[in-house]
Amino acid sequence: MLDPKFVRTNPDRVRAGVAAKGEKVDLDAYLALDKERLALLLEVDALKAERNRVSEEIAALVKSGGKPDEKIEAMRAVAKRIKDYDEKLKDLEEKLEKLILWIPNLPHSSVPVGRSEEDAFKLFTAGQVAMFMYGEWGQDSIAARAPNMNYGIGLLPRPASGKSIGTFGGWEMAISKKSKNKDIAFKFLEYAAEASVNKAIASLTPANKEAALAFLKEKRKFPDVIYEQLTGALYRPLVPNYPEIAEIQRAATQAILLGQGSTKDILDDAAAKINAKLK
Repeated sequence: MLDPKFVRTNPDRVRAGVAAKGEKVDLDAYLALDKERLALLLEVDALKAERNRVSEEIAALVKSGGKPDEKIEAMRAVAKRIKDYDEKLKDLEEKLEKLILWIPNLPHSSVPVGRSEEDAFKLFTAGQVAMFMYGEWGQDSIAARAPNMNYGIGLLPRPASGKSIGTFGGWEMAISKKSKNKDIAFKFLEYAAEASVNKAIASLTPANKEAALAFLKEKRKFPDVIYEQLTGALYRPLVPNYPEIAEIQRAATQAILLGQGSTKDILDDAAAKINAKLK
């Protein structure tokens, strides 16, 4: 996820990055809400400063035997305005948090503009590139665009003495800590994880291993290769900044393919950056 301050101070760079990725984002709506939030913050800060100043005046009046009733009444009105503004700020911040999730990370400077995921599919199915890195669900697009294409798939590259390890993720199902029916919810999760049910409700490779193998053999070419890659994969970390981690992985892969350094140095650098994000 991009830093809100970066989006605010670099709108043109963000627009260019979004366009380069072929994404559609209502950046104007985000910036307008962000501007409204900043203006409201200034008003709230000014009111809180006034409240603090007058509170000191009230204390001084009381100490000197004066009557602070008028000032106290005025401060009640100020307190009401502060409360209203704080509630509006909370609402604006929630909207901004949702909107910024739709703004993609900016592409690395080494990535050619216009080479989006869709472009890569077109080039591969037209026979203009020899290799394409993608998930198993890409077979559906290949079958639709180039039904007679003769292709194969392989495990991700590995050192001679190492293992081929990828990452995988998907939709997570969770039970709210505020749920009044946790036991029933957990029974539903157990039911959904059963092999026959998992295979029936999953639109892509199911999480249940038995269901996954059955799904792959029924709907995919080279199911054994895909299954081996999946069973040797590691879960994505469940962290809010995973898109930033994915961008580091993507940039490292691109650097290796472009020969911008030794594979070990590039991956060591990527690992250090990822570890920093996970702290």
